[in-house]
Amino acid sequence: MQVNNFLHDLLNDLLAAEGRSLLPRLVEAGVHVQAAEAAAFDTIRRLAARQAQDRRRLVDVLLALGGEPRPAAADIQSADFHFLNLSALLPRVIASQGELVRRYERSIEAVADCPPVAEVVRDLADRHRACTEVLEKLAARIAS
Repeated sequence: MQVNNFLHDLLNDLLAAEGRSLLPRLVEAGVHVQAAEAAAFDTIRRLAARQAQDRRRLVDVLLALGGEPRPAAADIQSADFHFLNLSALLPRVIASQGELVRRYERSIEAVADCPPVAEVVRDLADRHRACTEVLEKLAARIAS
């Protein structure tokens, strides 16, 4: 199956949104993590690694449909991450994840006519929703 321009653009938009997600930046930035937050940060590392797999799935779908992934820049709002601690950053990361979930949810209906793409988009929406819930629980635990 050949990817049409609409699907190509939509998948690349989702790929760009994945690339702008603040979750991977949180791990990459060398954020200050207190000893009491170490277990939470290990969970965050696992979630960020899973998000890298999600980006790869989008690339794989694009390539399988004859499309081509476009490069996208990271969100510059993460430039200050190395100056802040984990508890201060988690609300921003959670908001970023929430926006990612909304992007996927808006895309589900648009890709319904292409079952292979629809399956991936639904699955990634579910995964990001679950990730957001985990991050919210971590933030609540750290705040208490």
